[in-house]
Amino acid sequence: MFSALASLVSGFGWILIVGVCAYFAWLARTRPILWPPDIEELLVRYRLAQPTGRPIDVPGATGMPAQPMSYIPFRPLTFGEMFGAAAKIVTRNATTLVGIPLFLLGAFMIAFSVVVMIVMGFMMSSLLSMASLGSLESWLMVFVVVFWLLPFVVAFPADALLIGLSVIATDKAVRGERVHLTEVLTAARSRMFAVCRLTAAYYGWFIITDIIVYAVFFAAFTTAGTAALLLLIPINLGIIGLGIMFSLSPIVLVVEGRGVMESFRRAWDLAKASWQRLVGIQLLWMVCVIPILLIPGVLVGLALGVLGVLILYTVAFAVLIAYFRTLLMLTYTDLRIRQERYDVELSAAWARNTGAA
Repeated sequence: MFSALASLVSGFGWILIVGVCAYFAWLARTRPILWPPDIEELLVRYRLAQPTGRPIDVPGATGMPAQPMSYIPFRPLTFGEMFGAAAKIVTRNATTLVGIPLFLLGAFMIAFSVVVMIVMGFMMSSLLSMASLGSLESWLMVFVVVFWLLPFVVAFPADALLIGLSVIATDKAVRGERVHLTEVLTAARSRMFAVCRLTAAYYGWFIITDIIVYAVFFAAFTTAGTAALLLLIPINLGIIGLGIMFSLSPIVLVVEGRGVMESFRRAWDLAKASWQRLVGIQLLWMVCVIPILLIPGVLVGLALGVLGVLILYTVAFAVLIAYFRTLLMLTYTDLRIRQERYDVELSAAWARNTGAA
């Protein structure tokens, strides 16, 4: 009974997805597509669309309201103001902040699925043809390498690009500058390899620390027994805390143009004076995001099956990546306002760029 119901629900999900795709295909054929101005300009540049002649630098065309209103009050921010401002910035600049992560995630999911299917096909053909055990082991090793190594190879430059993209776009929005997709993307690409070096050092430090910690723990476990398990709690909390303290270092590198080690020192100096706020913001973020991911995932899984869950999480992760990076940038802005009167510089930039009194 249960299997029959599951098959019915899964089949309905596929029918619904096909129907939605057919509807949008019909819209694309029968109605002219009006791309957002930034996307239209990018498509025209690569000859993928015809120019419509719409003005691009007009109020409201790129998310900027006709009557400029600052995203943040130019003073120390509350938690609610930071979370609210992040939502406004992401919503009004979704083409840049959400569109690019969505494109990268979608392309990766498709490419990764194709590679895995090809490798699995070769493995199955080797198995069915009664190939030697060595050949099957070779294909199994290839599958393991592809499954674990490919995401890391793609993730480092993609993550660096998205960090630069969100930081630059948020900084422009807070200063009242126009968030132009091609300009922001070009600027983010120019800082991508520097951010790659920083994130490699960041994650490498944690990997080395984990190896040392667990080696010491194993030695303690062999002598002290299960009592050594208590050591893991403060050690892991300390590692997580250090990760949070250095979490602003990529933002420092992009905004202030510092080197890798200088960015780490600068992030530590900013965080240590207000570490409670930094930890509190990230804890609140984790508390909010877990139900946001779990509850819709269960409901969509029941209604649309595995494909629906994959589509949901691809879109959800694109939005959450944009939102979290923007929130971290606003956290950095808040810490500088509290410690360096950064609000004076931002207020002057906003007035200059928007013409506000």
